Amino acid sequence: ALMLLSAYIKPYIGFSAIYIWYLAIFLHILLIVYFTKEFIFKFDIKKVFTSYYVVYVGIVVSSVSAPIFEKTNIGSLAFWFGLVSCLILLVVVTNRYIKYKEIPQPAKPLFCIYAAPVSLCLAGYIQSVEVKSLIMIGFLAVLSLIIYIIVLCNLPKYLKMPFYPSYAAFTFPFVISAIAMKMTMSFLANNGYAIPFINYLVLFQTIIATLLVIYTLIRFIIFLMPAKNSNLVHE
Repeated sequence: ALMLLSAYIKPYIGFSAIYIWYLAIFLHILLIVYFTKEFIFKFDIKKVFTSYYVVYVGIVVSSVSAPIFEKTNIGSLAFWFGLVSCLILLVVVTNRYIKYKEIPQPAKPLFCIYAAPVSLCLAGYIQSVEVKSLIMIGFLAVLSLIIYIIVLCNLPKYLKMPFYPSYAAFTFPFVISAIAMKMTMSFLANNGYAIPFINYLVLFQTIIATLLVIYTLIRFIIFLMPAKNSNLVHE
């Protein structure tokens, strides 16, 4: 969030916003170090969830925001780290979900995070890597779309569940999927590979992302309403 917000506030506070960006990257690196020490060195496959992607692939957000600060060299490095992490975790996390199906009820909506890592890598690649490969973009775009469809097919059963804070997983993964596909559409069009189908796909993903963000916001507001909280305390 800090990485993205620093980019948005740059027009108001000038280039000093880059220090907030640096701080955000530093904090994320600390998170990676801490998480690795606590959960990778003491690895337990039953404690693996899609939230692992947030830790190791999440730093690619710096790749998306890097051009704002003219630091695509840092963004490119973060992309490659995130991509390698993403491919490894796709195997590890998928293996966990296939072999150990017992997922705590509050953690089930986290499955939607699956839609985020490849799409985030796709957006980071387009934004920060100077010399781009059409094959790489095609690979990431197709893989992200396949995972997006799988998540979308499973979404209804999670929407029927009682509210949990893990509903937050209905937001960023779908938003970054729409953003990444829009970037792909623009890149292909600018390089003479316009594909009309992608225009409709981007529109569809944008509508889905918007509806889910609004829905999640409403559910959080309802959950946090004073009347509800007082009832919980009373109970």
